Amino acid sequence: MKCDFCRETSVIHVRHTDKWFCEEHLVASVEKKVLETVQKTFMINRNDKVLVAASGGKDSTNLLHILHKNFPKVEALFIDEGIKNYRERSKSFIKKFCKKHKITLHTSSFKEEFGTTTDQIVKLDSTKTSPCSKCGVLRRYLINKKALELGADKLVTGHNLDDTCQDILMNIFQFNMEKLARTKSISPGFVQRIKPFRRVSERESMAYSIIKGFESNEGACPYVSESFRSLIREELNDLEFKFHGSKVNLQMIFDRLVPNLEKKVMKNRLNKCENCGGPTSRKVCKTCQILEQLK
Repeated sequence: MKCDFCRETSVIHVRHTDKWFCEEHLVASVEKKVLETVQKTFMINRNDKVLVAASGGKDSTNLLHILHKNFPKVEALFIDEGIKNYRERSKSFIKKFCKKHKITLHTSSFKEEFGTTTDQIVKLDSTKTSPCSKCGVLRRYLINKKALELGADKLVTGHNLDDTCQDILMNIFQFNMEKLARTKSISPGFVQRIKPFRRVSERESMAYSIIKGFESNEGACPYVSESFRSLIREELNDLEFKFHGSKVNLQMIFDRLVPNLEKKVMKNRLNKCENCGGPTSRKVCKTCQILEQLK
């Protein structure tokens, strides 16, 4: 098939737009989506210190590259959760990338901060709940803490369109109204978290990474198959295959609902955790609860 924009040989068909793209126009399309999302939704100012939570995977690596090209104060943060035979490769990839592109890289780890690792947490967890439920909480806590320490104005995550839709459905099914409403709101104690990659599908991101020749860790986390997210991902992909545009439509509808959700749900101010002083809706934050259970 030919590219719909220049008639060169295409490399990908984006189903929800029914367009074929060559390498040049796919790269231009992805970068345009990111910059438009930044300008219209998240407003990164030229003087903002932007910290990208870089996992070493394709999405955050692609995003780090695009933002670094367009904004002067972009740095990266890598968190090592302590997952054997997985995070070592990720760390190697992101170190090489940042060195090659002259991007400041900050690193931290569960072991340094909490005195434990995800692998150890899984072994000690008698409840046998999904490892992701604990790892995700600790990771988000540590990313925000480091962003505050580094004086970041914006904290960027590499959530793509697929990730965003999964988050929406997970929070709906779990009746987590606060997380749904907190998509764009700025809460005391948190660096504003933004998702400039939210309009880029996983297939587009993969194609962009291959075209650019970026090395990244695309191996799956060994614990992901045990998560609720993996079930949602499968169902969403099946729905998108049968009804092209389902993910985009879900995101568009959600974006229209967010302002009303913010008004109704985000009225209550966050408390300070009695243990660590961090922001929480409870007396003791989820991070401290998890760490207490491990003692």
